[in-house]
Amino acid sequence: MFRDGERGSLHHPEFSLLEWYRPGLGYGALMTEVAELVRHVLNRPELVVRCISYRDLFRSHLGLDPMRADAAVLRQAADDLPGVQGLDLDHDGWLDLLLTHRIEPALDRDRLIFVYDYPPSQAALARIRREPEPERFGLYLGDRAGQRVPGAHGLQ
Repeated sequence: MFRDGERGSLHHPEFSLLEWYRPGLGYGALMTEVAELVRHVLNRPELVVRCISYRDLFRSHLGLDPMRADAAVLRQAADDLPGVQGLDLDHDGWLDLLLTHRIEPALDRDRLIFVYDYPPSQAALARIRREPEPERFGLYLGDRAGQRVPGAHGLQ
């Protein structure tokens, strides 16, 4: 995917995102295939894989259920972040902010971390496997600076 005109710590003008699709392949098998691809491309066969649901990721890092928490609860979880005071975001906006500013920086940078079962509102192109989780996953791998960046991102 190419992002024209965007620049920032997570978006550069060059190719920076991989979307991986395979018709007929279950998304568990798709995650395995993507892990194998990333290990091969990086020449790092030793990379450990951790898979965690979006819900469990929020529960373990923030102690809240992202599927049930309302915008006020999510706002409170972000309250001490710089620049947050005065923001008026919707539920998905707060989820994005918490994921990128609270959770991603705390992820283990030395392993492949698959986050799956995103909320339906955050996976518009994904097939719904069961309510309320669609078949979408993201893959994270830390960069050299220790900052969290998505390593790959898949939808099925």
